[in-house]
Amino acid sequence: MLKSLKKYAFVYAIALAIVLFALLYSSFHDDISYVNMFRDPIAILDGYPLIGFMSNIGTLAWTIASTVALFCYFFLRKNGYSSPGINFLKWMGLLTLVLLVDDLFLLHEPMNTPLPGIPEEVWYLGYLVGLGLIFYCFRKLIFSQKPVLLFFALFLFGLSIVTDALLSHIYLFEVLEDIFKYFGIVSWSIFLVDFSLSEFQKFVDRTSSIQDS
Repeated sequence: MLKSLKKYAFVYAIALAIVLFALLYSSFHDDISYVNMFRDPIAILDGYPLIGFMSNIGTLAWTIASTVALFCYFFLRKNGYSSPGINFLKWMGLLTLVLLVDDLFLLHEPMNTPLPGIPEEVWYLGYLVGLGLIFYCFRKLIFSQKPVLLFFALFLFGLSIVTDALLSHIYLFEVLEDIFKYFGIVSWSIFLVDFSLSEFQKFVDRTSSIQDS
């Protein structure tokens, strides 16, 4: 048992750091109790269980995409597989993880962010720069993969941002903004999972050919 704990000491250290952060954060905010940092928001607010249903589904889609991409990256690298594709998975997986954390904790929302002083536009600019660098470094790879879903996702994200900026005061468009974002997340996640499985299949095929020879 001690060997197992020692093996995963780094993971437990991160988990402990998160607990300490929650306790420390609440100690500096009188309106947030220690207990509420650990409880579910719906339980705290005594809300209907399906409030935020579509937002939660989107968060799950981000989670699946980032987990699959990063798992494939670490697994393939550990087994000696090297290709531009796994580096693409690493950076796309990390970007998706950041998007997940942002979406989960609403970091880009000025009124809700625990990082005051960072405008929403700065977050979007950061994502644009990050994605632009990924596209530039892996442009040949991306266009060789028929990235229709990826570009469709970016198109939907763009529609969501424009709708939020210009028409969010109209209820119908407020709903459309979230619908655009939701299907953007779905399209992004499908592309990334499909790309991950494609790289994994290449590894399997290469391993099989080596064994056969």
